[in-house]
Amino acid sequence: TGEWLTLCVPAGGGVAGDPCLADAECSAGHWCVSVGGEDRCTALCLVSAPSCPGSSSCVPFDPPVSVAEDAYGVCL
Repeated sequence: TGEWLTLCVPAGGGVAGDPCLADAECSAGHWCVSVGGEDRCTALCLVSAPSCPGSSSCVPFDPPVSVAEDAYGVCL
């Protein structure tokens, strides 16, 4: 398994669905991920207790991203 470190950066203004080039362009609680070939701000979620809006689902990262025992994903 890999090792992950946390990194704090100022939050940007992008919300879920907004185009982005880097995580720092997205608002707190969002990451910039490739969705359908386009980079978009996407809400983070806790895989064991997802709280995704509407009909979206919490999709785990591959490879997994964890902090302590908590695995994270994004709402898609």
